[in-house]
Amino acid sequence: MNQPLPIGSIFSAALKLPLQHTRKLVFLGLPLLGMLMLFDYFMPETLNFDTGISELILQASIGVLTCLSLVIAVVGCHRLFLLENNQKPLFWSGNEFSYLIWWILMTIYMVLIMLPFVFLLIPLTGFLESSYSGLIEVVIVVLNIPLYYLISRWSLLLPAVATGKRDVNIPWSWRLSKGNAWRLTLLIGLFPFTKEMIFAFVPETESLLFSFADNLLWLVIGVVEVGLLSLSYEFLIKNHQPEPETQGVDEAEPEQA
Repeated sequence: MNQPLPIGSIFSAALKLPLQHTRKLVFLGLPLLGMLMLFDYFMPETLNFDTGISELILQASIGVLTCLSLVIAVVGCHRLFLLENNQKPLFWSGNEFSYLIWWILMTIYMVLIMLPFVFLLIPLTGFLESSYSGLIEVVIVVLNIPLYYLISRWSLLLPAVATGKRDVNIPWSWRLSKGNAWRLTLLIGLFPFTKEMIFAFVPETESLLFSFADNLLWLVIGVVEVGLLSLSYEFLIKNHQPEPETQGVDEAEPEQA
């Protein structure tokens, strides 16, 4: 049995990380904030293929660059929080491509797993829209809890990849989180869950000021989230107790960093 995560101390330490690394975090976050603003300004809510090839190319380029900026920033944060003697630049460590591949694979797996719930949600939202329209957003957020559970257990793979750990995969991450699944769900999901619950009642607006405030808030929450994940990963790696059964050749047993 793995040692239980110290939720209070990890929360406290993660909240202090933005103050401890302010200059480097601003350095990492400004390009991403700029791309997020461009994404909000140029990307329509629904794709319209009648807008012309040049505009479609522009929108696709902004989408790809925003995704790459996000990966570079997150990997940089993981390395900043976990590696004391990091000799590689924060903007490119060489692990970003592997991180992106695993991120895409995890997203595909989650979509496939959550697809049956989506089919159940469609008639439910139709009923709520006609009877209790104000509850739709709340129900959607609450139904995301199983998604937070999966993300929290699988996401331990991400700081491992970001810091260059080899021979890791989703089963490795699942074993590492054994005994701490709901603690991880609380640590990783609390801020996004709370933010979504609050913004579910905030009227949508296309104001650039609102977009800037929303993106800035997400960046701050994102830094704390990456900090929570990094610190949880660091604690579990250091305190992991290997299972007694023999592991296969292709499965890497979590080892102390």
